[in-house]
Amino acid sequence: MILANPRSFVVAVTLALGGTVAGSAAVSLAAPAATSTTVTRSTFQTTNVRTSPATSSVLVGKMPVGTTVTGTLSNGWVKISTPSKYAGKYVKDSVLAKTTATAPPAKKPSLPAPTGTPAWVGYAKTYLYNSAGTQLTTIPVNTKVTGKIAGTKLFKITGGPYNGKYLRNIDLLWTDPLRSGPTALGTNKAPVGITVTRYVITNRDPIAVRSAATTHSKLVAYIPKGTALKGKYVSDDWFRITSGAHTGRYVSSALIYATNTMSAYNGVAKKNDMCALPSWTQTNWAPTQPRFLACPAAKSFVEMNAAFRAQYGYDIKIGEA
Repeated sequence: MILANPRSFVVAVTLALGGTVAGSAAVSLAAPAATSTTVTRSTFQTTNVRTSPATSSVLVGKMPVGTTVTGTLSNGWVKISTPSKYAGKYVKDSVLAKTTATAPPAKKPSLPAPTGTPAWVGYAKTYLYNSAGTQLTTIPVNTKVTGKIAGTKLFKITGGPYNGKYLRNIDLLWTDPLRSGPTALGTNKAPVGITVTRYVITNRDPIAVRSAATTHSKLVAYIPKGTALKGKYVSDDWFRITSGAHTGRYVSSALIYATNTMSAYNGVAKKNDMCALPSWTQTNWAPTQPRFLACPAAKSFVEMNAAFRAQYGYDIKIGEA
């Protein structure tokens, strides 16, 4: 090989080997150092402590819920300063919260709602009540009423022919039911009250048939994939069967479709990617059932709940997760 400029070759080789050349600026080939920040965090679940910043490193202990952790954050890991028991060890930042995960205060204020909130009657047989809680006449499905939430269970009508009467919150919809239908299903929707045919679209499990349009009602049967159902939407969430063996019963509108070519099923996530949520997220109908979310979402949820609790005095519950 012939070199037009031998010095250029020497400079190039010297720099490539990490050296310097007289008369030229020194060149560093080392990777830039990772930045670190001092942080304070809180554990919102039982949290693993490791010898080095890697999930493959040795597990040396577990910190309980509500432990305050301080240390230096770098590349997604916190090098622990306190608790002193784990000083110098590591915990993954994605499973820590920026706010303290403490038990909620006892108070439970009424849901805020201004006078003039619109609502729609969501079910075919919905009763009006007087101020003493006595059941009066029924009110037609899809009737629009205006009023305000009274306590945690009732809605007081503040105008029109039903002025001064009450409805139960669980019998109401807060968006107009006559719009095009469940957003996740596109053209699947039909106006409430119109008789249509829909098909069960689950891939693995049959869908539940219930005695009323609520997940709290009695489970009376299961229907397998592909079954054709004739009935009517009573809300965005529920479909009432109007013929066949299950006439008068209800199924979730999320698991039926206008054609039998669709399919849907619950997702399955890897356990290692999920974090258990604190026990205060559990509902009164499943008080010991743990809820799981993807760890970054779980972390954000705990932080969001802290702001919610500071304003309203109680925690956000999760029905299913």
